[in-house]
Amino acid sequence: MAGVVFVISEHYAVHWERAVSAGFWESKSNIPVDVGDLLVFWLAGQKHIIGVGHALAATEAVDYSEVVRPWLPDDTTTYEFRYRFAPAHADNMESLRWKELMTYVGANVRRGANTAPITFSTSGAQALSGYLGLSPVEGLVKARLVPSTVAPGDKVGRPFVKRHAVPVHTMVPTPTFRDPDNYGAALNAHRNTENAIAALVSEAGLQPQDPTAGGPNYDLAWFAGDRLVVCEIKSLTGANEWSQIRLGLGQVLDYAYTLGKAGHEVEPWLVVDHEPSSAHWAQLCDEHGVTLCWPEIAGSHLDAATPE
Repeated sequence: MAGVVFVISEHYAVHWERAVSAGFWESKSNIPVDVGDLLVFWLAGQKHIIGVGHALAATEAVDYSEVVRPWLPDDTTTYEFRYRFAPAHADNMESLRWKELMTYVGANVRRGANTAPITFSTSGAQALSGYLGLSPVEGLVKARLVPSTVAPGDKVGRPFVKRHAVPVHTMVPTPTFRDPDNYGAALNAHRNTENAIAALVSEAGLQPQDPTAGGPNYDLAWFAGDRLVVCEIKSLTGANEWSQIRLGLGQVLDYAYTLGKAGHEVEPWLVVDHEPSSAHWAQLCDEHGVTLCWPEIAGSHLDAATPE
């Protein structure tokens, strides 16, 4: 496993989330990558890692006559090469400075919005993966979830890894990106909620799981008998409750649909960090077969979902 650092202009920070949704990144640079290589995305201006992932395929040439660009319309750059990847959960992304990142990857490059991709060796990828708390990717293949080959009861995740709070001094005060759970205090609330639900699941004698590369990028999942419970977790504020719950509901329904097509009996959960202000959300989720809960009441839902 080796790796690449891609630098994203702060003006196009939303491209990270668009890349996650599309399942690929694009660049003008032809950087050879192999399946399992570590891809690191640095956000210029904000000066921290915005995300990481593992390559799912070798570098591809882009044919714009056959594809739809996922990027913002004002980005008219002609990207010639595509990097398919699966995003990975990582710790300490916001606490790593550029000089420290360069030390890990063994490079000495000045940062900037126009910095070309920076390649690094297997040893650099291993060291950086250790710092970020990434699980090993031995055995990673082109791991797209294929419905015809995945049967109920098959493994759809890997053991849950406890989340850690980000340092206060690195918090972004006013996130402008679509999902505020990627930053600052909201990120800590999200991680605390993940840890709380995972602890309840473990106490019930079940095995909480993180997503695997190439499969649905849920926050948490576990098997309760033959049923697969899959969770999307959101933190809420008075200002973003509507947008967060709408986003989370769409995400968990997508995960449930994908895993259901793969042959699993799926129970989707939307878990928020505290009780929403409106009963509208519980009614809406119930209408769509989604369990809406928060840590204080999750135990009762878990008891109901766990076979005796």
